[in-house]
Amino acid sequence: MRWAKPALRAVVLLVLVAAVVVVSLGPGLPSRDEVRSLADGLGPWAAPAFVVAYALVCLLPLPKGVMSLAGGAAFGLLAGLPLVLLGSVAGSVLTFALSRWLGRHHARHLIENRLPVRVRAIDERLAQGGFVTILVARLVPVIPYTVLNYALGLTSQRYAPFIAATALGVLPNSVAYVTLAAYGTSPVSWPFGLALLGVLVLASLGVRRQRRVRLGVSAARTGGA
Repeated sequence: MRWAKPALRAVVLLVLVAAVVVVSLGPGLPSRDEVRSLADGLGPWAAPAFVVAYALVCLLPLPKGVMSLAGGAAFGLLAGLPLVLLGSVAGSVLTFALSRWLGRHHARHLIENRLPVRVRAIDERLAQGGFVTILVARLVPVIPYTVLNYALGLTSQRYAPFIAATALGVLPNSVAYVTLAAYGTSPVSWPFGLALLGVLVLASLGVRRQRRVRLGVSAARTGGA
């Protein structure tokens, strides 16, 4: 039954596409009070349900900051931050593994036989480590979170550096977003102000890095012309 695995992969892809469509056409975001009410209604199941929901959201091209804000609003800073980190890392690993299962075989053939030597060198470098590369990409995200997870799954990147760099790299953003939500009713408090400053700094760094990447691409194209 050689067709079974390709058919299953096709079904998984269709489910992902359908999920994106459903979410994009769904209702707007819940309010802070609605998030807390939902968490209270779930009782002891609220924390594991949130982690699972966060991990599943990572499969879709949706802003993960919304889930981090929800974690802060529902559980506060001290309880919400570990849950956000756990959900984020779990979702990244899930996306990475799914991408590898869906397309790594085809990607390996493409990298080894059709893509330039430079691309193969990048893939080999990721296979040897890739920790710093992923860490920088997480700290100053130029590539969207989910897109990066899927892209790395198609490379030779190993799991251990991927998980370690992801856990460390998402920490600053997670702290900032969870704190913003946890202290959202006290906008004059120092934790809220510090978190807001952190978000602005990270956003500005992201814009600057994206600009540098674009300039580098333009220079490369000009040089190769």
